[in-house]
Amino acid sequence: MKESDRIAALAENLRRMGASVEERPDGLKVEGRRAGKLRGAEIEPRGDHRIAMAFAVAGLAPRATPSFATLIAPPFPSPHFSGIETAWRSVK
Repeated sequence: MKESDRIAALAENLRRMGASVEERPDGLKVEGRRAGKLRGAEIEPRGDHRIAMAFAVAGLAPRATPSFATLIAPPFPSPHFSGIETAWRSVK
């Protein structure tokens, strides 16, 4: 079983960042730059590390803030990911 409905999670979080998003059964339609720039937002990964990782990267420019309570550590207890929250906080 998937950790979350990833299409819905992507759509919700992109909307939080100001994107114009159409959710479809097999994916998303996201309007281009004419819709305006993305802005920082608090991101809800819904317990899915893939969503958290995607928005950690997407949020670097507009300063999105992922909820780290459900980030990467549970599915990937690895030294490669152990400092991600510290690293994220340092770019703010």
